[in-house]
Amino acid sequence: MKQIRVRYSYRLEHIEDVYDAIDKLVPSVRRARREAILAGCLLLIAPFLAARSFLHPELFLVMMEPFAFGLLWWGVWSPKRDVRQRYSQAVDIWPEVDVFIDSSGILTHTRAVPGELVIWEDISQAVEGRTAVGLVLRDTIVIVPESAFSIEEWDKFRKLVSERVQFTVTTTRKIH
Repeated sequence: MKQIRVRYSYRLEHIEDVYDAIDKLVPSVRRARREAILAGCLLLIAPFLAARSFLHPELFLVMMEPFAFGLLWWGVWSPKRDVRQRYSQAVDIWPEVDVFIDSSGILTHTRAVPGELVIWEDISQAVEGRTAVGLVLRDTIVIVPESAFSIEEWDKFRKLVSERVQFTVTTTRKIH
């Protein structure tokens, strides 16, 4: 197979897209977050509902309100917000990445790290969002945006991923 060579800079949207796709893989967690919001709201109003009057809330239930705020906070947490907080400043300083993709693996070059090879066997799964593919390694995710490729190169890359990665997960599109 001929080597595919692309160059790109990371953009926050690509990272958000892949993390959102990963979040959608486990619907039970998303459902649990919605239920946590409901439970938090109920716990916030419970002292007033259980009281004899609105001005004298049930004291035991008032002491439960920190848990209610914790449930609300966890319920409104989203992967996109987490990605923005974690990577927003770093994306601006990450250098351009030169990537060489072939049947042996993915070789990345940056100014800071010249020549890091990821072999296909080290990739446990691929998660495809709307604008990028995340290749999941043991402790990192390599994000490859679609915009870095020509249409033909993107098709070759997707085909190579589907052939080489043991377990491919897709959320919005199918990898053929």
